[in-house]
Amino acid sequence: MRHPSVHEDKLVTNLLTDQVPKNFRLYLSIKTTTLITLIVLATQLTTREAAALIGVHESSVKRWCDAGTLTCLRTSGGHRRIPMDALLAFAEREGIACPLLAFHPEEEVVWKALSSARDKRDYARVVDLTYEWLRTGNDYLPIRLFQFLDESGIHACTLFDQIVRSVMYRVGAAWKEGSLRIGDEHRITNVVLDGLQALRPYLHIDPRASDRQEPVAIVGCAEGNLHEMGAHMIRMLLQKAGWRVVYLGASVPVEDLAIQQAEQAAELVCISFCAPQVASDVLRTLDILSRYYSAEAPYSVITGGSLASDDPELTRSKDPFKMVRFFTGTEPFYQWVEPLSHS
Repeated sequence: MRHPSVHEDKLVTNLLTDQVPKNFRLYLSIKTTTLITLIVLATQLTTREAAALIGVHESSVKRWCDAGTLTCLRTSGGHRRIPMDALLAFAEREGIACPLLAFHPEEEVVWKALSSARDKRDYARVVDLTYEWLRTGNDYLPIRLFQFLDESGIHACTLFDQIVRSVMYRVGAAWKEGSLRIGDEHRITNVVLDGLQALRPYLHIDPRASDRQEPVAIVGCAEGNLHEMGAHMIRMLLQKAGWRVVYLGASVPVEDLAIQQAEQAAELVCISFCAPQVASDVLRTLDILSRYYSAEAPYSVITGGSLASDDPELTRSKDPFKMVRFFTGTEPFYQWVEPLSHS
């Protein structure tokens, strides 16, 4: 009969003390009277992950582990692994800022969702979590989650295209099937808009955007389009790229878009469309804008939204404008516009 090694005996002792986070699930399988096999099912972090999460150097985490002030386990290869609960308790006890604490009691759920998004480009968990919070009226957490995703390296375009768009598509589908009321849809939309606004300080907006010598863009929703979310996203990305943005809001008459372009000497006019608007609405808008166009103040027109982009008329260069482009996502738009601000 094999007796537990000193290492195993010490591990058992440590795991059964009050150092173990409360929600650890310990499964004890007694194979002999002296040998206990422990399987610890809990989220464990590397020292690098733990350091990044609480904003300290990795060497500090290792030192705390070695000193016993921060609970850690060792892999068979000798690497430190810090239980999530242990790190959170340590950060709270020591007064160290940790963004996950804002999501209590769902810290581990948020961490797993972030890990899937950042490491695997799998955004389903983030979308599910965000939608459920919004559906149940937990309005603060989605806003904080947007900020946390940005702090963790998720690009704004990814947040807009992969997460916000998917969440809002689900909201629209739930409204159509009757599981959400109009009031719910409006409330959720406004919470997401608040989240976008709260994200602006996190976007590292180019300070040159306040310089009137920087390129100017007019941004607004097409006449009849009351949904501003897409226009807000474009506004934020333009500011991030160093443009000065004149934002006109929802349902802007085409003539006013033209007048504002002339008054502001804008190089870009960005117009957001939304269902039930169709390709013919885009073409009508371009036709009216062309009547006001002056060759002395040339500009390009960017249109975008939820319309199908396979209509060749939407992507064909249109006279008299410098250029006409249609984008269905923010990432291709940002890749196109960001170099223009430095040219």
